[in-house]
Amino acid sequence: MIWSIISLIYPIIILTAAMRCYKKDGRLMKAFYVRMAYHDVAHRFYVLAVMMLLLVYLFIQTRCRVNVIETFLPLTLSAVLIRHRLAELLFHFLKKRKVTIAANTLALAAIFTPHLYPMAVTLAILLTAAIFYPSKHIRNLVAGPQAFRMLMFDKFEITQNYY
Repeated sequence: MIWSIISLIYPIIILTAAMRCYKKDGRLMKAFYVRMAYHDVAHRFYVLAVMMLLLVYLFIQTRCRVNVIETFLPLTLSAVLIRHRLAELLFHFLKKRKVTIAANTLALAAIFTPHLYPMAVTLAILLTAAIFYPSKHIRNLVAGPQAFRMLMFDKFEITQNYY
């Protein structure tokens, strides 16, 4: 019983935390934006942290679901995405507007389909993680030396170009 309650509350907590942090100008979020824009180590840590959240959720799902086959596809997807390069490609693909809308629609439809709930939550967590991943535009800005100095001293510019 407790596993079922945790499996329902866990995605809500993650999505609520993401909604509270999205496009905020606080000190912690600006530090997050700067680290994600400039450091590859932060990208790798972010990908591993997201995959850890997914694996914990899927562990909870395997504990409360009778049919383990429901969690096989999301678990395989999470295991494949531990590689940083594949996760980065997926996050950049999910940042496209049409893909985001289609994936959100698919996730909402899958939540109400009985055996697709773990896959829908996995897709929702990946979409949420893709939102906070830096765009290619900010990565290209950081690559140039002039923009590097400008962005380093003007943190407002990072917030504007991050998404």
